Amino acid sequence: MTKTLIKFITTHSFIALLFCGTPSATAQNVAVPAPVPKPPVAATLPPPPVTPVNTIHDIDFQDFSYHPSCASDAMRVSTRNGEYTRRQGLDRLLFKVDKVNYGDLTDDRVDEAIVTSTCNTGGTGQFSEGFVFSMREGRAVELTKIEGGDRAFGGIADARVERGLLVVERYAPDESGGGACCPKYIETTRYRWNGRRLVLVGSPSSRSYRP
Repeated sequence: MTKTLIKFITTHSFIALLFCGTPSATAQNVAVPAPVPKPPVAATLPPPPVTPVNTIHDIDFQDFSYHPSCASDAMRVSTRNGEYTRRQGLDRLLFKVDKVNYGDLTDDRVDEAIVTSTCNTGGTGQFSEGFVFSMREGRAVELTKIEGGDRAFGGIADARVERGLLVVERYAPDESGGGACCPKYIETTRYRWNGRRLVLVGSPSSRSYRP
């Protein structure tokens, strides 16, 4: 009886192992890889707000495009921080914004911008010039240029609007002559804008120049 029971248990245990199998050594020893963390998704930031251009005062004339007379007819220069420089062999052009003044020149109760500049093309000459800009459909448009010169010979000392007139101060040399380096007088000229161009008002006046 006992031998029969032992034989029965042994036989059934063998059958159970045959059908169920034994735990896999490979399954017991191989670790399940940890999930790879995904990189964080960068937040998409909205673009910075665009500053609306409403008046001439909103225009940055230090970073602007000009068409100076010292450059070729078709050439425009774009300044950065008020300057533009080009050097190609012996060809050189240095353009610099000197000053920006504002005032109503066209009698429409809206300011214009008066920009004065200096240009050097490689020699000793420092040629000044002025620009008058007005707003047209949200853009600064050049109305006219203000003639200047080389330092003592007509160089622009200042250009501004007073009581609706454009007042331009230019350097002038001594009557007996003198170099471009050394102005002796300031000559003041006034202009009125007639809708198309600048018109001389009165006669120029002069005073001694004291640097």
